[in-house]
Amino acid sequence: MFFIIHDQDYTTLKLRYILHIQAYQILSRVQAYSSIRRLPLQLTRNTPYMRKFLVLLNALSLLIIFNATSQVVNPETAAVEKVVHRLFESMQKGDSALLHSTFSSKVTLATVSINKDGSTKLTHEDSIQDFLNAVASLHKDVWYEETWNYTTQIDGAFAQVWCDYAFYLGNQFSHCGVDAFQLVKINNEWKIFHLADTRRKDGCKVPDFISAKHK
Repeated sequence: MFFIIHDQDYTTLKLRYILHIQAYQILSRVQAYSSIRRLPLQLTRNTPYMRKFLVLLNALSLLIIFNATSQVVNPETAAVEKVVHRLFESMQKGDSALLHSTFSSKVTLATVSINKDGSTKLTHEDSIQDFLNAVASLHKDVWYEETWNYTTQIDGAFAQVWCDYAFYLGNQFSHCGVDAFQLVKINNEWKIFHLADTRRKDGCKVPDFISAKHK
């Protein structure tokens, strides 16, 4: 199973959490004020605490409405990302035929990494055959490429997908980076025609829920 975490999801959840906490704290103060003054709660609505609470309540309501509408995923976006997910699934299963099905007839691959001396290294390939052979080969550990923070853009028959990833050999962390896919829609099917990635072992900020899966 692959988890898709968009930037918007992190921001929305964090903001909802902050608003909930602040609203709870303010409401608690209003109730305490009402109790001390021995006034009905409705009579305290003109206090600074109640005014802040009402502002937060309105903000939270708008956020909930916005979040509900933003959860509607464009069908074309879902179709594009499904191809990317199928590629990761093929790596996990060691299924080169499934992997091959995600690519167009002509493909280029590129990897950007850093040499030991700090210089930038660009590796470029015009064939996916080595990739197919590597996935099909017997390997002791399952290959997991965990991804998050998807950004997908589409213009007609062209699409690109950008995401963060962390690669694991079984439960052993290997490296991290970003994946960048470019896809074309041919005969009503999305196919990858270019795949680029970065690779590093340091400075990896892997979400806790992913790290927990590989402990």
